[in-house]
Amino acid sequence: MGPYIFCTNSGYVPDGSDFSPIKAKNAEMYIVRGMSAVDAPNYFSTKDFKTLTRLSNLQPQKGYNWYTSELHTWKSLDGRKLQGVLYKPENFDPNKKYPVIFHYYERKSDGLNAYLQPETLCNGCNINIPTYVSQGYLVFCPDIYYKVGNPMQGTYDAVVSAAKYVSGLPFVNGSRLGIQGCSFGGLQTNYLVTHTGLFAAAVTTSGLADMISAYGDLAGNEFSLQGYFEGNGEQARIGVDLWKNPQAYIKNSPLFQVDKVSTPLLMMHTPNDGIYRYANTLEFFLGLRRMGKKAWMLVYANENHGIFNSKEKVNDFSTRMMQFFDHYLKDKPAPVWMTRDLSAGVGPGNGYEYDTEIKTTGPGLLRPEEQRKVDSMMIRKPIKIELK
Repeated sequence: MGPYIFCTNSGYVPDGSDFSPIKAKNAEMYIVRGMSAVDAPNYFSTKDFKTLTRLSNLQPQKGYNWYTSELHTWKSLDGRKLQGVLYKPENFDPNKKYPVIFHYYERKSDGLNAYLQPETLCNGCNINIPTYVSQGYLVFCPDIYYKVGNPMQGTYDAVVSAAKYVSGLPFVNGSRLGIQGCSFGGLQTNYLVTHTGLFAAAVTTSGLADMISAYGDLAGNEFSLQGYFEGNGEQARIGVDLWKNPQAYIKNSPLFQVDKVSTPLLMMHTPNDGIYRYANTLEFFLGLRRMGKKAWMLVYANENHGIFNSKEKVNDFSTRMMQFFDHYLKDKPAPVWMTRDLSAGVGPGNGYEYDTEIKTTGPGLLRPEEQRKVDSMMIRKPIKIELK
């Protein structure tokens, strides 16, 4: 039936990709919806699911520098054969060297033929692949398989091996690799930056850093998260309680490896997050600050596990995330919000303008021996976005 998605029960395709066939009441005739990476969702009629008659032909992507998708296969660090999707711009030039952003959440290769809607921000917290590809990035989405008891090792094996594989492609700039993930993907991003210096920039959103404190927390002030870590088939995949294997909780918690971070990191979280608590992520950011790492934290009020209630906030975070990646992966100037303390009234507006004096941020945060002198100060404190 070609490189299309018609109907699938996979939980890994983007929201809105699935569509169950509709049967005519008094005839052996069905309506199905088909889509591909380069063909917008359209309707077809069929009697036998072999011959399809097109009923609509909407092609909004034709007016843009769209994307193409390719399935790639490589070996993980543990020897497993993995697959992933490489997204390229429609005007791809094989003689250029492109920066690459790795985006992940469980297994995304089922979405190879999905039509991805262009939008400012995906799922309230993620890069929008069509947008980034149209701006000269390649995006690679590797599948990840996890071992119960040590799930983050699966993340490391898959993403690091994918980065090494992709770096070997002739059109990739191997020194300009970035990573981005939200929620469980945010936890994985936090883990990766504490265990490898392979990436030039990282963005983590609505993530988790400390499994121990999360284990003893209440999601949404309603139910314990213990089952999320202990239960068979649950996403956190530790598999036992904290007291049976405390080392597993420590090993898979990025917080305990903050001192190893060398990758510039942009963090985003929401104070009302009912899944991965703001206080948990704040532990991680304050640790990064204490260790003098290059880290920024954007905090958006009145939002929950992503940004959904305000178009202004969506636009704001999307702009800052793109500026952050552009600086580290495309060598564009740093914006003022990255180089200066906005609370001091530096620069007009929201700090989007490029800094003409400071080319790039230095360590910025105080080293431990300096910290004692200025404990009452907040250097590069979280930027709280309180748009009405």
